[in-house]
Amino acid sequence: MTDIRELSSRQVQRMLDDTYRQAYTAPANSIYDCVECDKPIGIQRKAAVPWATRCVDCQSHYERKR
Repeated sequence: MTDIRELSSRQVQRMLDDTYRQAYTAPANSIYDCVECDKPIGIQRKAAVPWATRCVDCQSHYERKR
């Protein structure tokens, strides 16, 4: 039987792999207004996440739904 440490380790590794893949493969885009609410995404968010298409609030809501 798989213990909780192994499951946690796998989940963390998947998250790290996804983050690495997004950071190094997703190109920057020219979207500066959120595709969900049409408010500005924000300079700091675009600097940190150049491929962002949603503002922080909408992205958080989107991730919770997934």
